[in-house]
Amino acid sequence: MQSYLPCYTPEPLRKYREEELANAIVNDFGGHKLISHWLNTHLVIEPFVIATNRQGIAVPDPSQPHGLRLLIEDYPYVVDGLEIWSAIKPWVHEYCSFYYPKDDLIRGDAELQSWWDELRDVGHGDKKDEPWWPKMQTFVELTETCIASALHAAVNFGQYPYGGYLPNRPTISRSFMPERGTSEYAELESIPDGAFLKTITSQFQSLLNISFKAFSRRALSRAKRHS
Repeated sequence: MQSYLPCYTPEPLRKYREEELANAIVNDFGGHKLISHWLNTHLVIEPFVIATNRQGIAVPDPSQPHGLRLLIEDYPYVVDGLEIWSAIKPWVHEYCSFYYPKDDLIRGDAELQSWWDELRDVGHGDKKDEPWWPKMQTFVELTETCIASALHAAVNFGQYPYGGYLPNRPTISRSFMPERGTSEYAELESIPDGAFLKTITSQFQSLLNISFKAFSRRALSRAKRHS
């Protein structure tokens, strides 16, 4: 492993900083997506979902503020979680009802059913026969499966205003820091901006990513207008 220390003359510093930035922001973005996003939300929520279903710590009760009665009242994590659940639930219902206004559409969606079968039978094969699994046959089962955590929205959706422009948050570092005496180092000295752009995510990949995000946001806005 090689360490790089900053230099202190203005022009070399600028060139060095550009290449350093290219590698640093890629690593920072990777750490954010791997740890803050994927690990701390997607993976962390799975055992909570499984354990909650298995233990059945709440039962439906229309007389309660959130429509659920806790079997263990002194459970601060769940008490706070119900506040988040109640905030997310109306949005999930509204979104899912746009695509699945009837239960028949859920049962007849081959891709949805295939996804659910794989999640249960393959992803959690050791628990696939447990009685607490939702059957994915009704709107209620679908929406309760989609509600997970507000943390995901906090660490993911807030990236778009800055990270939606890929040069700000590139996802790929296509080259290592150049070594002195190499052609790459000579290019860094003569065309630092070009060397920077050749290091980060390519133009085609950036355009593809930006276009996908733009279309996704437009589709979501259209769905909200027609719901």
